[in-house]
Amino acid sequence: MNNKELVLFHQNKYPHMLLEDHVKRIHQMIFGPAHAHNQPSLAKIQDYITSEINEMNVNDCDDDIIDIGNGFVRIELGMIIREQTPIDLCSHAFFSSMNSIYIDKDPILSMKSAIDELEHMIENNQLPYDIHESTSWLIHYRSMGYPVIHHSAIYRKLYRPHYRVIHSTYIPNLKK
Repeated sequence: MNNKELVLFHQNKYPHMLLEDHVKRIHQMIFGPAHAHNQPSLAKIQDYITSEINEMNVNDCDDDIIDIGNGFVRIELGMIIREQTPIDLCSHAFFSSMNSIYIDKDPILSMKSAIDELEHMIENNQLPYDIHESTSWLIHYRSMGYPVIHHSAIYRKLYRPHYRVIHSTYIPNLKK
């Protein structure tokens, strides 16, 4: 899927997404999980995933693999809880993805292009956002240099995201 198709897919799957949730997905699509930690060890990654799983409520356990673009996917941690994938595989794939050769070579140019496309979709009423508020928000985001951002409070409340961004190359046999 191209970025426009992915934006629409995510909007349909998560109808209460705000603009920043789309921007977060775009950032993950371009940078992968490289922003998540500063030089972590595989053991620290596995410990952090284990800690997050231990804090999850059973109702927070989605078991999806969601395409976010450029070969990157979000793997829900519920797949580990439901024993659909081992924690060591997820940890290793996440670790490998952090330093992936698949991370975009010119991320700022790619972010600019993808954000411009998102803004164009809003201008054409393909997404349910106010054009003036969206334009103002995107101008500010661009001026900060396309930083990593968090999911909106609404997204966190409704969808309870617990996932890791992994390049699909590192999990070729893992299917939902």
